[in-house]
Amino acid sequence: MRFSREEMINAAERYMEMPWIHCRELDWLILNMLVYAELQATLDSFRVNSMFLFSYVSKKAGDTKFNILMTILKSVAFLVKWSIWLAIIFVSVEISSFATGILAAITVFWQWKKWKVRQKINNVMSEMIRTYSSLSTISQSWLVVWEQLKKSRDVGAVWDGIVYRLVEERLSTLGRFQPS
Repeated sequence: MRFSREEMINAAERYMEMPWIHCRELDWLILNMLVYAELQATLDSFRVNSMFLFSYVSKKAGDTKFNILMTILKSVAFLVKWSIWLAIIFVSVEISSFATGILAAITVFWQWKKWKVRQKINNVMSEMIRTYSSLSTISQSWLVVWEQLKKSRDVGAVWDGIVYRLVEERLSTLGRFQPS
């Protein structure tokens, strides 16, 4: 599905400037679109930074055969990389136990750093998905959405200002908004 986030944001901003046409259902629909667009943009951003370019392009194009080939190639590269690392460790053991300790420490630190980055990305995406899921309720609770927006922002999610503005305005019309 293709859409222009900028055009959706511009349309939402024009909508916000016309309070006489606001209604709860249309506010909810616009919020749903904006949150989904930001979720997709963030997911795309993470994919661009974590996937090979060819994998990313084939995933966007829906090329399954190429995705399978890239998965196999990544697995082979993983095995080769760790085999080389093990060979280096075995050689370093013969040379010096100090060098082996340094290599092991560097490797542990590097893997821990990569794990922390993956954890951060997973936390951000999980909270963004929870925020989007909070819009999939029959009750349409603006307070629940506001709380979920805050939780996702606290872990690092970035939402367009219009998203907060729309929820704040709806909560203020309901008499439930207290900024925090």
